[in-house]
Amino acid sequence: MANAWLLKPLTISAVNSPTSTALGALSNLANDYSGVIWRSATGTTATIEFDMGANVTIDTIMLLGISGPPTGAQMKIQAATSAQGNAFSGGVGSGVNQYWESTTGNLYAGSIVPSSGKRKALWSAPSSGGPSASRYWRIVVSSLANNYLQAARAVLGARFVPQRNFGFSGAFGVRDFGKTDFSNRAVLLRRRAKKLRTLSLTFSNAYRDEVEATVSQLLETLGGTDPIGIVIDPSSNAQLENRMYFGPLTGELGMIWRTAVSWEWRAQIVDLI
Repeated sequence: MANAWLLKPLTISAVNSPTSTALGALSNLANDYSGVIWRSATGTTATIEFDMGANVTIDTIMLLGISGPPTGAQMKIQAATSAQGNAFSGGVGSGVNQYWESTTGNLYAGSIVPSSGKRKALWSAPSSGGPSASRYWRIVVSSLANNYLQAARAVLGARFVPQRNFGFSGAFGVRDFGKTDFSNRAVLLRRRAKKLRTLSLTFSNAYRDEVEATVSQLLETLGGTDPIGIVIDPSSNAQLENRMYFGPLTGELGMIWRTAVSWEWRAQIVDLI
């Protein structure tokens, strides 16, 4: 079966940064409008700090709509509990003002630039030795080579990976918000507009307890208005950025009791960023 991660974005209470801002507001990184961004001042490093309001478990972070950093830019994640605070001044450890820190890796998730030109970053917690539930989470981007960091959305959460995944029943497409028509003299009338990618995955053999405990709550919470993050085949690959989606669910938001031992549900989204 194919592999997919589904990521419900956790609410971000506040966004701060020790890095100077050149354009936009840091709070833009917590909204769902693709044309609204935050840009740092130029330099060698840019840091973004997210206050989640309470200690929460996070194992996946997506940073979307990136531009500015060169190919060799690096990223690491830092996390601190409410008790440790947001000073991040005591080094890595478990004491006051100390924090957990990931290893440093490439900023960009893949090497192939999406057709939109907007790059993406993906971080996944290690299977062991990962951060505990924390309130303050930092994205530190280095090796900027005197460039800026621009981003449109940060998505932080605990991913859901169905035990029976989508079984290679996926559909990929584009929603064109423009319109083509003809006048009564057969002249082409064309209104160009934004084109957004679409994704539809069918999970046809989901376990009942999984549907009842997770899927139904996911659909009831997000509905058709709040976005979800999806990564298909998240292993390291040049195409990984094209395998990352973030947008609202569309179509039928329901589940079918298909057989005595399996349920079916679909994740259909329009990619915003």
